Amino acid sequence: MKVVLIGDPQTYLLLYGMDPDFQRYFRIKAEFAAHTERSPETIRAYAAFLRGRALECGLLPLGNDALTAAIEHAARLAEHQQRLATRFETIEGLLVEADQLARARGAAAVQLVDVRSALAAQELRVNLAEEDLQQEIDDGTLAIDTHSAVAGQVNGLSVMELGDYAFARAHRGSPRELDLVKRDWSISNARSSCRGRRTAKAF
Repeated sequence: MKVVLIGDPQTYLLLYGMDPDFQRYFRIKAEFAAHTERSPETIRAYAAFLRGRALECGLLPLGNDALTAAIEHAARLAEHQQRLATRFETIEGLLVEADQLARARGAAAVQLVDVRSALAAQELRVNLAEEDLQQEIDDGTLAIDTHSAVAGQVNGLSVMELGDYAFARAHRGSPRELDLVKRDWSISNARSSCRGRRTAKAF
C-alpha cells in the first residue's frame, strides 16, 4: 500500500520537525511550483489541460476566447506578465461557474462573456471590505488630503490582501504611519463578524 500526503509547506515542516515517524515513513518529498513560465508551449499545454479537465468534469466545450480569458486570469493570479499560476483548482472552479452561466443562457459552449461574468460574480462575493472602504470615502468619513504638501509625509497606495482577494487603498502620512495603518487594517478584518462585516475602526 502506498500513502501520498498533499499539503502546504508549513504543515510539512511542522510534522518533519516534531514527529520522528513522519520522517521515517514519508521519505520522498516533491514540491509543486506555484507558477510556470508563460511561453507559447506552456500556453498550449495549459489550454489542452483545461480542455481535458472540462471534458472530464462534463462541462460544455470551451471556446477559444474563454480559454484565453482563463489563461489571462492565471497570469493575474501569478502576479507576473510572464508567468502562469498553477492553481488549477481555482481555474477549474472558474470554468465550472462559467459553464453554469453558459447553460443558463442556452449556449452550446462556454464563451468569453461567461468567463467574464463568472469573474465578476466571484469578485462581488468577496469585495465587501473594499465596498465598505469606498463608502467611507464617498460619505466623507474617511478623507485623504491629496493637494497640500507636508514635510515628512507622502501619498501612498497600498495593496490590501484579504485571503483570496486584494485591492488598493490610498493613504497619506509618514512611512511609519502607513505601515501601522496597513497592520491595523489586517487586525480589524481578522475580527470581522460572521456576516463578513469588519469591526468599525477609525483611521
